Amino acid sequence: MISLCRQTSVLLFCALLFPGFFVHASAQDPQTPHPVSASPSILVNGTLYVSGQGSRKPDGSRPREFPGQVDQVLHNLRATLNSAGMDFDNVVWMNVYLTSIGDIAGMEEVYWREIGSSPPARTVLTVAALPDGDRIEINCIAVQDKAHRRAIWPEGWPSGPHSDPPAIQAGDVLYLSAQGGADPHTGKLASDFAGEVKQALDNVSVVLQAAHMSTKNVVWVNPYMSVGGQYDA
Repeated sequence: MISLCRQTSVLLFCALLFPGFFVHASAQDPQTPHPVSASPSILVNGTLYVSGQGSRKPDGSRPREFPGQVDQVLHNLRATLNSAGMDFDNVVWMNVYLTSIGDIAGMEEVYWREIGSSPPARTVLTVAALPDGDRIEINCIAVQDKAHRRAIWPEGWPSGPHSDPPAIQAGDVLYLSAQGGADPHTGKLASDFAGEVKQALDNVSVVLQAAHMSTKNVVWVNPYMSVGGQYDA
């Protein structure tokens, strides 16, 4: 789902970390440009957390046109995944950040050409600015074990070749795409902000139920709003 504003994004963790539980973490360092202070990715017990990837090439240059920039971001992302023995079909959750709402169509064209037949749960956000003058940045989470990676589709929800799955389940962890204030069956947006909040929460609940979970399983929620002063609603 593309999340422009007034959207709710949920990342659901059902696994528990017990005292004494051993966590192995290692930094992955492909030949892609990244801030000196940041690791391109960290691998923890089979889960890869990938830092935001921009559009610069390894030589520091950047494609002039936006489609080329999107392609370079995905190339950098793939190089980071490849350094851990993974590819796009290992990705379970992705955030795409854009500085202009007008770039969405161009991003989508390149994204669906490159992402493959097993897209991740995804949120697309427009922001005021990105580091280094980028127009697009992408970060993601990937898992080594693809055998237990599956898409979650609530009954009756529309799907198609260029549709983000409402959620991806990887073992006992569920990653949700952004859920907004529109009815997924009709595409109709709620008439006011309070209605959008209720619809977004209802959408999240339906996705959770499709994975045999409930809001009691949720451990992390990111709410996104387009206008300040709406928090109390």
